[in-house]
Amino acid sequence: MPYHCSSTCRTRIRRAERRRSARYDVNLLVLLTGGVGRTANLSETGVLMETDQMFNPMETIEFDLVLEELDPERPYWMRCQGTIVRIEPATDGWRIAVEIDRYTLPAPRD
Repeated sequence: MPYHCSSTCRTRIRRAERRRSARYDVNLLVLLTGGVGRTANLSETGVLMETDQMFNPMETIEFDLVLEELDPERPYWMRCQGTIVRIEPATDGWRIAVEIDRYTLPAPRD
């Protein structure tokens, strides 16, 4: 007898298929124009961050990911540009999902 996937099952499969790369739970400082945030997770193609700043869907933003773990005394910064694909309320602000369009390789900053 064939297996028939429920609508909930099909939705989960479609969501999983939309992800192009693995996500990693990481907590990095995000420097935004006029504020800061923290990452909730990160992948090769996107980032989910929390911030108290409000943005608009499909807005293009630039931000820096601060990679303190590489060298705590001289952190590396990765400059990113991306498009906001989802916004949802969070406890202290907003959860912003950004599809990364381009980035520069991490470089140390003093």
